[in-house]
Amino acid sequence: FGALLGVACLVSLPAARALLGDGMFDPGTTRFTVDAGLTAGGDKLATITYIDGSDRSIYAGSALYADAGFLHNFAASNWSLKGTVGYAFYTVHADNGDFTFDHEPVDLIAIYNHGRHHFGVGVTYHISPHLDLYGFGPNADFNNAAGIVLQYQYWLFGVRYTNIRYTASSSCNLQCSFDGSNIGVFFNYAF
Repeated sequence: FGALLGVACLVSLPAARALLGDGMFDPGTTRFTVDAGLTAGGDKLATITYIDGSDRSIYAGSALYADAGFLHNFAASNWSLKGTVGYAFYTVHADNGDFTFDHEPVDLIAIYNHGRHHFGVGVTYHISPHLDLYGFGPNADFNNAAGIVLQYQYWLFGVRYTNIRYTASSSCNLQCSFDGSNIGVFFNYAF
């Protein structure tokens, strides 16, 4: 019985490691990866005033995001390379419409691994940034933008800083360039 129990534990160990995320950064592997996160920061893009006099603002760096891609862990090395494509948006809800800023981020991040600690630096490219005020103000399209990403991850969770700037692609009234720099928290899992 003891030998059978020992074999069962050894057989289930890889599955348990995968479930706990411990095998995500094993050297010499390539894995499918997903992220989800929440960021805050950047310049104010618009302010919406409600009937009761309260207001909410949309910021260029605030977003809820999700992405998917691949994580390649180099053999005999502590380094990994992660590439993802995703969708990021921030919405302010009102009875007469939702006001949204969204874009599609493409990230390429080099990651140094030390046990469960992962330090990343890379680039991000935001495609089609768009502010939609649903007729309650002028909508705005922005040029695609490139930025820099710094991140720290422990096990499955991390913090990320992004430095990026958006420039309006159409005519603008007072301000044509907005700082979209932000800091955020994220969850990462690789299969």
